[in-house]
Parts: sequence; C-alpha cells; structure tokens
Amino acid sequence: MAARTEEAKLVCIGGLRFIVDGFQFQRKDVQHYVLTHFHGDHTIGLTRGFCAGTIYCSEVTAALVKELIGVDEGRLRALPLGEALEFPGVGGADGARITLLDADHCPGSAIVAFEAIGSSRLVLHTGDCRASPRMREGLERWLAGRQVEELFLDTTYCGKRWNFVAQEVACEWLRELTRREAAREPRTLFVVGAYQIGKERAVRAVAEVLDSSVYVDERRWRVLRLAGWGDERLPSGKPLWSIDKEGCSVWMCALGGLAHDTLAHFLKSTKGAFEAIVAFRPTGWVWTPKRMMESGSAACRVWTENSGATRVYGVPYSEHSSYTELQALAAMLRPKRIVPTVNSETQSGKERMVSHFLGFVDLRADRERMDHYLFGTAAGDRTDDGADVDDLLVDVLALSAGTHSGTSAASSSSSSPIASTPSTRSRGSYSWGGSSSSTAMPSTSGSPSVASYACHQPIIGVDDDDDVVACGCSAGGTDGYGSRPEPPSLGSLWQPVTPGRWGAGVLRSLSPGISFELDDNDGAVASTAAPGPAPAAATVTPQMAPAKPAAAAAATEELRCVDVEQQRRLLRYYEALSRTRTAKAEALRSKGKVKLSRKERAAAAAAKAASPLPRLLGAEVAKVESSKAAAKGTKRKRKDGPKGAPKAAKTGGGGGAGSGKDPKPPGERRPARFVPRPSARVRERIERAFSHRLYFLASRDIEDGNGVQLDVLGSTGNVYNVKLLPGGSECSCLDFAKGSGVCKHVLFVMLRILSLPRDDHRLWQTALVPSELTPLLERLRAATGGLGS
Repeated sequence: MAARTEEAKLVCIGGLRFIVDGFQFQRKDVQHYVLTHFHGDHTIGLTRGFCAGTIYCSEVTAALVKELIGVDEGRLRALPLGEALEFPGVGGADGARITLLDADHCPGSAIVAFEAIGSSRLVLHTGDCRASPRMREGLERWLAGRQVEELFLDTTYCGKRWNFVAQEVACEWLRELTRREAAREPRTLFVVGAYQIGKERAVRAVAEVLDSSVYVDERRWRVLRLAGWGDERLPSGKPLWSIDKEGCSVWMCALGGLAHDTLAHFLKSTKGAFEAIVAFRPTGWVWTPKRMMESGSAACRVWTENSGATRVYGVPYSEHSSYTELQALAAMLRPKRIVPTVNSETQSGKERMVSHFLGFVDLRADRERMDHYLFGTAAGDRTDDGADVDDLLVDVLALSAGTHSGTSAASSSSSSPIASTPSTRSRGSYSWGGSSSSTAMPSTSGSPSVASYACHQPIIGVDDDDDVVACGCSAGGTDGYGSRPEPPSLGSLWQPVTPGRWGAGVLRSLSPGISFELDDNDGAVASTAAPGPAPAAATVTPQMAPAKPAAAAAATEELRCVDVEQQRRLLRYYEALSRTRTAKAEALRSKGKVKLSRKERAAAAAAKAASPLPRLLGAEVAKVESSKAAAKGTKRKRKDGPKGAPKAAKTGGGGGAGSGKDPKPPGERRPARFVPRPSARVRERIERAFSHRLYFLASRDIEDGNGVQLDVLGSTGNVYNVKLLPGGSECSCLDFAKGSGVCKHVLFVMLRILSLPRDDHRLWQTALVPSELTPLLERLRAATGGLGS
C-alpha cells in the first residue's frame, strides 16, 4: 500500500507544486493533482465533490474516475502517453512540463515525468510500476541520456527475498497448474482473484488453457470496457469476457474473496455443474525463493479443505517490480535522490528502503546524507576562500573511521584558512625530520634527539567499540618517497616535545624535514629544520614550497591541520567514555544483570587505569569510587552537615536543577511546564550523547535570527536537523518524534558543542525562556565563527 505521507506525494519543480496520488493532502497552494492509476490506495480522499484543482491522468484512468467516482469532467485532464503538457511558471519561474509514460502495472497506469522548463532538472514518480525489461527500455528511450535528479520509487517489494519471476513465467505456471487440475478432475471450476482493475493477463492465461470465457459481474465488466479490455478474444475466437455464467468454467472475483467457505458457496451455487473448485491467488507475496526457483510451478503450495473439493493455490504473479527489477531500474537511472513511496511512513522505514539503492544514487543532493556535506553544496559553502573541501572537513571522521581522507593537493599552510588561524594551533613543539624513508618524532623529554619511524602519515585507528586499535599510514600507503613503511607502536605516536597534557588533540600530517613551534599564546609559528638527518635537496618550512625533485614533490603532502575544537570535543568524548561505561556497568549491576566479585571489580579498575588512551593523550586517570564507598561518603556528609540544613538535590546544581523551582527570571514566562529533574529516559540519552559517535556538520540562523538549525551526523550515518527555538528544541530523528522533547542529538548539541554541564536544567527542558536561549545562541555563534557555516 502506498505510504500515507505528504513527502511521498509532493513534487516541487519549476516554481510549481504537484501532488501525486495524494488527494488526502489537498492544499490551498496546490492546484495540480496527478493520478497515476485507478487503485483504491491511490484514490484515498478523492470524492465526486473534488474541487481543489485539476486532476491529470491517463485516458483510461480519467474514464474510470469519471464513471465510477463521479468527479466532474471539468476537473479531469486526460493525457495520452508520451505527450508533454506545459505549465506556465509563477513568480518569475519558467514553469514545468509533465509527461505520462507506461508503468506496466495495470490498465491506465503511468509513470509521471516532471521537467523544469529552462533547466535540466528532471523528476520521475513511478506510482505503482513493474520495471520489466519492456518498461525500462521504453523509459530509457524517452530519457535519451538525461539525468534523473529525484526518483519517487514504488518500493512495495524492496527486499532481497522478493526476487520473484517475470509475469510471463508466472503465467506459464498458471497454465501448468490449470492443466494438472483439469486432468485430475475435468469438472473443475477455476476462480482467479483480482483487484477491481488489474491481473487481466493472469486470468487470460487460465482461460486460454480451458478455451473458456471468463465470467465477470456487471461492475467488473463495466471497468473492463472502460479500461480497453472489453473486446479481447481467445485464440479460438470466443470472447474473453462474459456476464453469463452459463458455459464459463473460469470466474473472476475479488482477490480477498477466496476463502474456502466462499468457494464452497460458489461450488454449491453451480447446482452440480462442477465437482470441485480451484482458486488462484496471483500475488508476489506467496513467493518462496528456494522452493520455487528449484521446482517451478510444482512448488506453488495448495490449501485444501471440504474434503478436497476446494483448493487454493498461491502463484507469484505480481504487477509490482521484483527486487531485481528495482535494482536494475535504479542502476539505469542513477538518480541523485530516491524517495520510497511504499513502507516509508517512518524515518527508519524510509532509511531501510533507501539503503538498498545507495550504490546507484548520487547522495550529494540529499541533505540527510553525509555526502551532501563532504562533496555537495553544503561542503562548498564552508570554503569561503576556494580551498579544497577535502582539506577542511573530514579529519574527525577520518580519526574515528581509522582512515585518513586528506588529499595530496599541494596547498601551503599560509593558503589554508585552518592552518593560518591561531585558534587551530595547539600549544607545544613538534618536529619531523629524517631521510628519504623516515619521519622523525620528538621525544617526550624535550631533548633535541629524535626517534626515527618509518611512517609518513601515522593515524590512530578506532574500532566500532571506540577502542584504540592499530596505527599505521594513511590511505596512500607510502612514506612520500615510494616506500611502504611499517607502522610504529601506539604508545610512541603523537607525543609533544614540551611536557604537559596534549589538550588540543591535533593531528598534523607534515612533509619530512618540517619543524614548527607554537608559543604559549598560540601565536605565530616559528619554522626551522628538524634536527637529525634531513633531505639533501632543501630545508622545508610552511611558508615556502619544498625545493625537491618534481617526482618527490608530487608524492609529498604539505602541512595540513585539523580543527582544534573538533579534536577537543573528541578528546572530551573519550574522557567521558570511561566514566559512562562505569556508570552503565553500575546500572546493570543494580538491576541484577551483571554480578562481579570484588576481585573482578578490582581487575576492571586496574585495566581501565592501564588503558593506553588516557596516557597517550596525557590525561590523568581519576580513581572511580565504588558505589558503596560513595554511599558511605554521602551519608557521612549528611551527618556532618548543620542541623536543619536542606538535603542535597538529586541531580546537582545547574541553576535550580532538582530543586523543583523554576530558576527563570521574574517577568519571563516559560512556554511549557518546568521539569525540575531529568527522567530515566533523559539520563539514558545523555549517556548516548557521549557514548555514540555524533558529529556537528553545519549551522545556520532560522526564524528571523531567533533560533538556530544545526546539522548533526548520527551514529548510523544519517544527518539530522536540530533546531534551538524559543518554543523548544526540535530534531528530525524518530526518537524525538515520539513526543519526549529530548533526544541524543539535541543533547549532543547542548553537552558537546555548547559544553553545558550534565546537571544543567536546560538539558531536559522542552522549552526555554529568552534568558536561557540567548546565551546559548551567542555561545554557538562564537564557537562556529558565525552561523551559515
């Protein structure tokens, strides 16, 4: 059944809006409605009193709508297949044209092609379709090599198991089963289920074997005549259809009317003319891949009742596309975006449908996908000075994925806005030097001596469990001079020359022979040649290009820096991860799911203290106090406190958190009820905000400057839109849509971008007052250097 969502119905092109098969979504700003075919799930909301605009459809569909629904003929515009109809633009737009193409679904069904006049934009809405080779060939001829920007696709059978056979094969199976049953009992009545329009080919296959006309009731006969099937004849010359049961051994009835008691009633109504009745259910849902691929029609299951007098077969005849045909259609069209029109009512359902076609789709135009921010227009917006997008964006993602996605394009540090901005440099001194096959790393003691490692672009790998794994070279796989180095040990990588904590967490990829230092105020960089053996050609500094041979210079990457703020957030994430895992373990133990002995708890604490990641980052490992000791300490504090003093709040401070009193200033009114403390659900999502891999991509002003929209990359690879508004936060994820008002993406913005403490009451509020929202917006603008980034 078609999805009952406006997203799967609304097409905007050429300054115009069209609604396709969505009469329940009638709008005042839409005057153009398109009906792809005459099936009940596509005509929901269409009544005889329709007056919202004009309906555009095929000639067969227009006749059915007029005769069976009673829509005014003046509201219908019948279009021949293949002929374009142009619409003038509104408000200076050039307008659009639509063309109906054969969908190979049922009589009168059509694919709708929308073209923007004056541009190359092309949108296809398949309605319901069977993407058979015949249908694809006709569509390919019409496209003539043009690019499809958006494809609204019928995803009824979008699953790998629904790889059923072609209609021609299914019709042959129907013939085989008919011959078999007729041989078993010659006096057998055959019944074929069908919709009010459609399945006519399956019925004809059965009738041809028996050389019998097909009995249909008056309403179906009327539909068949309007659909152009009324004059069909059998090879013997007999008419295919009849409204008289006499002499007809094949009946056509509703697909849902094949219950055994109904069939027994049909058999009884023949008054002994037939001894048995066999019904066929032609639908793709009866497909069983292994059995039917091996045995053909013999694998079609039969349900028998009434002592064998009533028998029902399921035959995989479908007028929707199989999974293989859907893949072939997507591969042929290569659209920039796919909108599933079936099984896509929820965000998870939509993502599940689209995931089957990611290999055939150019995702740069889809704002819900990462490619839009890496390679699409959003990525281009971030490079104000024309710098390469790949040089500015992907470093945090590369760190988490264990790959380095930087390019080898020659760009000096002075030409890169990241490398030349003081805020992107970290405090400390680092030096690289060495011969043609080594990169030197400084020692932690700060002495001039260096350790030589055979690694050109060392990286830190992080597995799916957020644990540090192997370190090695970048995707290039060489050290810049043609040799493939061995990766150094984890503990020896990224050590600052000056003692102290490496709080900035910056990864830099340098050409051999570069040394740079940063003063305590993150001032200018003083570049010198690194101690130790250096290339004989020249001394390299960030301000001058290396005077090396052309072949060596082409293989050597220039100075490249990562956004320090992103790396700091990543560092805080790993620091918080050790705390959140401990909290999760304590929560599980309190529920009785995990029971650890004292020795096991001590061993776990020792293992955590010995973890290489905190030492690698220069972080101090804090002792995790046991829950029992913490409880004792709390009791002792309460006893030692002054008599009559109020008890401590459960959730700590944060401007009234846990006190039950709204901390808003007098005169301001909160749009929603004040929530004094976080619920268990909110606390769980706070942990997710720290433990899941989430990334901030872009932000921009909305609502006349009274709010902000941020694009956040989720842990599943989807991009969600988080809005901070006076009326409350919003997010486009499914979890937020459940009505809680809080999700991990909103909390990610609050906690890891705006750096609010965990006990800040603003985290779990469904609405903020101006005095609470304004500082957040100012802090966000300061952190991102202005919105629109």
